[in-house]
Amino acid sequence: MPDRLFGLPAHPLLVHVPVVLLPLAALLMLWLLYRPQHLHLLGFPLVGCSFASFVGSVLAVETGEGLERILNEPSKALERHAQMGERTRLIAAVFFVLAVAFVVIGRRWNAARTIHGGVLPRSKAFIAVGAVAALLGIFAVGTVVATGHSGAKLAWEDAGKSG
Repeated sequence: MPDRLFGLPAHPLLVHVPVVLLPLAALLMLWLLYRPQHLHLLGFPLVGCSFASFVGSVLAVETGEGLERILNEPSKALERHAQMGERTRLIAAVFFVLAVAFVVIGRRWNAARTIHGGVLPRSKAFIAVGAVAALLGIFAVGTVVATGHSGAKLAWEDAGKSG
């Protein structure tokens, strides 16, 4: 993975992928848990956003490690930020898997409901996976915010030292 994109450090550019898409995926999950009949419209965007946020978090961690090597200024704050980034990556991965499971279970439920004339209660697996994914999504938003805040604090404190 290159450490630079368009002549700029790649890390600050790539972190915006999970920062934007992971909360969006969490909102989609909450909406679909509340309104499962919209699964046919929003299932693919949910899976797509969660996948892109996972890939973005992987790239953010990798480019963050590259930036760390370039800066070569180890600190407790930087180490804590790196650990938070790795946690975000793990959460994004688990959220993606749960989003896929939620959509697959939901589509099967929708198909079965159609066969039974629209009268079929939501499956317990659908509700359980959706609830766990929604809770994880809320936690993910908090983790992304905390990780981003620690990174911004590092960047701006360094900018203040040099200025």
